[in-house]
Amino acid sequence: MVIEGKYRAKTITFLLLACAFIFAKNNAIYAQGNASKWYGDYVEAAGSRATLYRGRLPEKYLYAFNGTPYWESKQFVEGEVKYNGKIYRNVLLNIDACRMELLCRYSYDVSPIILNRQDVQYAKLGGRLFVNLNNLGYEDAPKGYFEVVHDGDTPVLRQIKKVYRTDARFHNGYDIGYFDPDYREEVVNYFRHEERFYTFKEGKVKRIGRGAAKKLAATNGSAALAIKAAKFEGTDAKPEGIKPERRPKIAGIGLPDGYFDKDTGKARAEDENTSVTATYRNKLYTIGTGEGNKPVTVEGKVTEMETGLPMYGVVIFDDNTATYERTRKDGSYRITLPPGENRINFKAEAKEDISLRVKLQGDGTLNIEMPDRIESLEAAVVSAESMENHRSASMGIESISIRTMTKIPSAFGEGDLLKAVLTLPGVKTVGEASGGFNVRGGSQDQNLILFNGNTIYNPSHLFGIFSAFNPDVVESVELFKSVIPAEYGGRISSVLTVKSRDGNRERIKGSAGIGPLTSRVQIDGPIGKKTSFNAAARTSYSDWILKRLPTNSAYSGASANFLDVNAGITHRLNEKSTLRLNGYYANDVFAFSKDTSYRYTNVNVSASYDYKGAEGKTYSVSTGYDQFSNCTAISAWKSGAFLLETYIRQLFLRSKAAMRLDNHAINYGLDIVGYALDPGILSPNGGASAVIAEALDREYALEPALYAQDTWTVSELFSLEGGLRLSGYSSLTTVNSIQVRSCAFRADTPPP
Repeated sequence: MVIEGKYRAKTITFLLLACAFIFAKNNAIYAQGNASKWYGDYVEAAGSRATLYRGRLPEKYLYAFNGTPYWESKQFVEGEVKYNGKIYRNVLLNIDACRMELLCRYSYDVSPIILNRQDVQYAKLGGRLFVNLNNLGYEDAPKGYFEVVHDGDTPVLRQIKKVYRTDARFHNGYDIGYFDPDYREEVVNYFRHEERFYTFKEGKVKRIGRGAAKKLAATNGSAALAIKAAKFEGTDAKPEGIKPERRPKIAGIGLPDGYFDKDTGKARAEDENTSVTATYRNKLYTIGTGEGNKPVTVEGKVTEMETGLPMYGVVIFDDNTATYERTRKDGSYRITLPPGENRINFKAEAKEDISLRVKLQGDGTLNIEMPDRIESLEAAVVSAESMENHRSASMGIESISIRTMTKIPSAFGEGDLLKAVLTLPGVKTVGEASGGFNVRGGSQDQNLILFNGNTIYNPSHLFGIFSAFNPDVVESVELFKSVIPAEYGGRISSVLTVKSRDGNRERIKGSAGIGPLTSRVQIDGPIGKKTSFNAAARTSYSDWILKRLPTNSAYSGASANFLDVNAGITHRLNEKSTLRLNGYYANDVFAFSKDTSYRYTNVNVSASYDYKGAEGKTYSVSTGYDQFSNCTAISAWKSGAFLLETYIRQLFLRSKAAMRLDNHAINYGLDIVGYALDPGILSPNGGASAVIAEALDREYALEPALYAQDTWTVSELFSLEGGLRLSGYSSLTTVNSIQVRSCAFRADTPPP
């Protein structure tokens, strides 16, 4: 047949479309056939529960967090649920307390699904009864599920709600509902644990406090649940009340009966240990029977866990002899090993490595199912810290992370805490040659700077180029600009609190760095099982730059150096109590000429005891010693050389406690600070000096203070915060008279 040219293109196009249609139809029929087969297998396995598992998948929590969004644990519990008028037993259940959803799953290998809340009447999780009050006729009740903790004339119900929050503070313990030994302090997201109690009054749901709930639970009542019992009539599983003393503990969920018994070295054994299918990796599998010294032959089949298809080329080897084998195309293998205990390893591309402990007593079969390997990527945490400011009643609180501090440009590439503080809104530098800062118009001396509770009077080194805080030991930095907590006093502009981190409890590690002006070293690690240390030091050698100045310069012969040392020991008495001992020493020496030098010194030592109890109760007591000294040395003339020194010394004792009462977070404490001031000490500088030593009278003072603060969370959208601090100041020195002496020398005339 001959087709004319003008119809040739249309004919070819038509044939191509027809082929594509036939191909797509065949694929659709094939896919439909596979889907029908898969769905048929699923319905056959699920049985009468197939309707229960037709739900929507829950949204995943994408960001790293502390705590758990579930009612108590992420572990699903076998229980019972009445869903859409029908009772389902032996179902894996859990409650998402953040979204207030009941989750169920077909098995531990598949994702859970959400049960429609309006179709759930009640659920039993491990013997504990949970009800949906909205579906029982109580429209005024809060949404979600309630646990029946007491069933009497006046029932008591408990609701746990998890609220997703973002906050860089420490929340392990009461805030997340339990003490997590794996708590990650670098993660700012967490689920806040809120527990509320309810009862019924005049046919309505009423919220009560914990104390009232305990009183009601202690009363004797009838066994009738006063929650629309008629809703359960006509069923064969009328829920019974669960009193607190009868609530069973949940343990061993997900493991078969007798798993931890003495003789459970086989799983699905057939023909007396001759055939074993490995199910758990932390068990000792016994293969074969008898005792002997002859080599043992182990054979079996390796398949994919998800599809059941045989796996070709899986590497098999043991630890004792390193005997090597690969699986064939049908997934089978055969390996000969010596008898006794051994470990057999299975490795394949894109599959999880499997290593099994085996006890070989004779020839036998070991079948393996290999799951897919899921590569874990590093978490990328994206958070908006400014949103936390809108959720908190405290205003003007700025937190600086160590990661942020190290990324801010600073002198000679070394992380500088004060330079990071200067980037915050409302904070300005005092000047180019100073390390101080002004906050919202306040002066430099109106800022309280605390390092582990100790007062730092000179926060900078080397004319303000470097901060006095070594970034290698700093854990957290907070600046209070507006609402200063009641526990801080003595300053009216701002409070800067810096805390050093505890030492590594796992292994000894350290770091070191060399720069054009400074060098530093840091080391931390464990001392025993409960104690850790952290130590660091920095020093400078900037004289080589100053010596490059011209000889006719006004600063010819100048020098500048500093040294600071940090040391800390942390001892954990138990999970709730911690002892800390911290020390800090800093010394700055500089001179603009050969005959005059200046020295500033900070010395701080502190000891603290911290206790973190249940239900948000914390207690802390600390004591310490602070000293700041300033020394000016004049050596223009040997006979008139002198030292002029001033000292500020202080001892402090601080005790503070925190507790939660329903919606109130209460903090209170006591501060006592004792001062010893040396306004001036004149002493000769050198043996040839004729200066007579003289000192002004030392002055003593005492500053006690009491404070209390309350944060009242009225609702999720509204909270109030208020505090009161009572401070006193008492001078313990009586000054009768002050004599001022002056002495002047001409620069070109020696003194008499």
